Amino acid sequence: MLVLGQASTDNCGFSGGAQWPVGATCNPTDFDKPGSFVSNMSPTGCGGSANDDAFAWFAGTGNPVIVTYTPPGGGNAVLHVLSGTCAAPVVEACSDNCCDGAVESVTIATVLGSNYIIRVQRWGGNGVMNNGTLCVYDAPAGPANDDPCGASVLAVNASCSYTTATTTNATGTSGVPAPGCASYTGGDVWFSAVVPANGNMIIETNTGVVTDGGMAIYSAPNCSGPFTLVECDDDDSPNGWMPMINATGLTPGSTVYIRFWEFGNDNPGTFDICARSYIPPPAPGCGDVFYDPGGTGDYGNDISSTVTICPSTPGDMVVLNFTAFATEGFIDELMIYDGTNTSAPLLGSYSGTSLPPVTVASNPGGCLTADFDSDGSITNTGWAANVGCITPPSGDCVYLLRLNDSNGNGWGSSDVGVRINGGPWNYYTVTGSSNVVFIGVNIGDVIEFNYDNSGPNQGQNSYTVAKMGESPYFTSATPPASGITFSHTVDCGPPPAPPQDCAGGITLCNSQNISTSSANTGVMDDLDASNQGCLSAGERQGTWYYFSPQTNGTIAFSIDPANGTDDYDFAVWGPYANAQCPGGPPLRCSYDAPGPYTTGLNATATQTTEGAGGTGWVMDIDALAGEVYVLYIDNYSTSGQAFTLTWVLGGASLDCTTLPVELLSFEAEAHDPVINVAWATATEHNSSHFNVQRSLDNVSFTTIGTVNASGEALFRTDYLFVDEHPFRGTNYYRLEQVDLDGTLMRTQTVTATLKNGTDRPVLFPNPVTDLLNVSFRSHVEGQARLLIRDALGRTIHEASTEAVRGTCSAALEAHQLAGGWYTLHITLPDGSTLPGEGFVRR
Repeated sequence: MLVLGQASTDNCGFSGGAQWPVGATCNPTDFDKPGSFVSNMSPTGCGGSANDDAFAWFAGTGNPVIVTYTPPGGGNAVLHVLSGTCAAPVVEACSDNCCDGAVESVTIATVLGSNYIIRVQRWGGNGVMNNGTLCVYDAPAGPANDDPCGASVLAVNASCSYTTATTTNATGTSGVPAPGCASYTGGDVWFSAVVPANGNMIIETNTGVVTDGGMAIYSAPNCSGPFTLVECDDDDSPNGWMPMINATGLTPGSTVYIRFWEFGNDNPGTFDICARSYIPPPAPGCGDVFYDPGGTGDYGNDISSTVTICPSTPGDMVVLNFTAFATEGFIDELMIYDGTNTSAPLLGSYSGTSLPPVTVASNPGGCLTADFDSDGSITNTGWAANVGCITPPSGDCVYLLRLNDSNGNGWGSSDVGVRINGGPWNYYTVTGSSNVVFIGVNIGDVIEFNYDNSGPNQGQNSYTVAKMGESPYFTSATPPASGITFSHTVDCGPPPAPPQDCAGGITLCNSQNISTSSANTGVMDDLDASNQGCLSAGERQGTWYYFSPQTNGTIAFSIDPANGTDDYDFAVWGPYANAQCPGGPPLRCSYDAPGPYTTGLNATATQTTEGAGGTGWVMDIDALAGEVYVLYIDNYSTSGQAFTLTWVLGGASLDCTTLPVELLSFEAEAHDPVINVAWATATEHNSSHFNVQRSLDNVSFTTIGTVNASGEALFRTDYLFVDEHPFRGTNYYRLEQVDLDGTLMRTQTVTATLKNGTDRPVLFPNPVTDLLNVSFRSHVEGQARLLIRDALGRTIHEASTEAVRGTCSAALEAHQLAGGWYTLHITLPDGSTLPGEGFVRR
């Protein structure tokens, strides 16, 4: 029985005097919160807090019900409607409209026979709030598409054709979790659409009475669910604060469900909505203009676009000449690759407002691939680039001369002269930031390069010489040396490895002193976290060497910088049976910061490795005849200045036999559920085969496969073995190289790990300098969000990637991050999150 003469109560409960009848229309009844009332509850949402509160309740009718509270003129109220019990209440809806006297009203779907709690408090404080009114009444009939099974069907057209809809009297949908964006508090309406054959569609909205909306798109087997969130959006539409979703990678022919609500659910009314198919524009060709995904307008948020541009005539090369460029600096990034996909060599990454240089393909197919990603906030006008196609000159092969100006203001009177077989010089310069010259050559030609340093700003200039599609034969210093700096007899083969790379290391012998310098780090990254030891900054203008004693004894040396003030560091690896690039930590290592400036090995030092706070000296080496050691000397100051190395040998003497590096690299990489074991040799002689061996404990190894060797090879040879049945956990691998005469040599051990049931992403390299690779597992398809947070928990970078069911991979640019500790967080397409994983930007 309903008792008339209702009154608010201090405590939550279901007494007859606090029950409000559900009327056909709003019938305001006095509802007071006197000063004697105290706090009993602190529900979440809408500014709810542990302040004085007043309660009432009503019984559900099975239909939507509106609860409206009007405070006195001096009251700023917060209204909550809750289900459940007073001890365990569940928030069904809440309202917090700004300022004194503002009416608070919510609409909820009710269950017949269930009781609902009404709670009113003053916003952010205590105190009397008498003479307010409360009414509870049946909501007018809501829109037909108030729930997913009543969803209005949107036709997916080639262009947007708006349909007018309304959120008036709409209620919140039960059973589908709140989507997590655009301040969802209920009052949603639903639409459905059939995904077109290309799997892409755009849902757009426009203003009506609603001027600020939110929207989410879901996949589901039917209107009863379960619903998997694909994307949630707030303000991506160009139409004010309205949402727009560009959904790609959907299942063709499937039905998706679209949920729309008014931001905060405090201004219901009409709005417009449409669905259209998204057909990526064809890649531009020779003579076209290459635009960002926004065309002649601004590009959008959350864009992930990859375009490959190829010449129309086989043998030609694509050239991009940018005439405009503007993206969100350090966030929205364009990356250009020299080939048909993003696995090709990266030519450059561009962000901000600086115009990219003229970019020319140098691969045999002549194609360039442009990859662009934008985040979810700020957009810009994008870019325009003229697409040209050029025919390279004839010859047995084509050389590329790349000239660069780091400041983009040209070389002035400086140039590079090129002549072939003593003929006339041809001169090339830079008027902006770069220039690329194709040079046709024949086997046996002698080609020379001469640099004129008469122009200004020499420290901005550099150039390289390479065979098309290969790493450089020559890389100049910065500033380049004057005169004839490089000459070469053309053989059209790959370039020999420079001494700045491990594979090109110099053999040291006869205990001779050496005095040399290096102006670059070579073309290969030989050091990483697995083998760099104390050299935490990686390679910095260093040179590689090999030495081997021909008699037993001790080996020590000193390194003296030529200018007396350079900071030189070094590491020694070994002993090995033959020359090879290091696969593990060094035997000796010094990263000491001056002073002293002289560093090396001596007989009095007691430590084998030291960091920046060391003495500059580590222990000498007790060496045996025939052992091979690897030495890397590194100019941390990057001054390009020379050093002198002086040997101190105790009974040992060095063998002068040249030590070719046979094993260039050896690594194992997990690609769940398999592990790829890869290695490369520099040269081979009389080689028969490789035995691939695996161990669970790094002690007992078993041969799991055999790979035939090349036998005879003068150039690099790459090998791959796929372990299809690895252990869960850490797997140890080594190689046995077997020659034709049965001679056997074992390599060092490498490891790869298959995770044991964890969802934590895998990050590598870690620490990272430029590009952070991410591997993670997803149980759903769609767009995943990757967020980088600093040590204070602030999100400083975000990106998106296409997730598939299973193992996913992504790459994040890290060069714009300051040095320090960061955490990567991943949100999967359905809104679930993976555990965060930390990394260091060095």
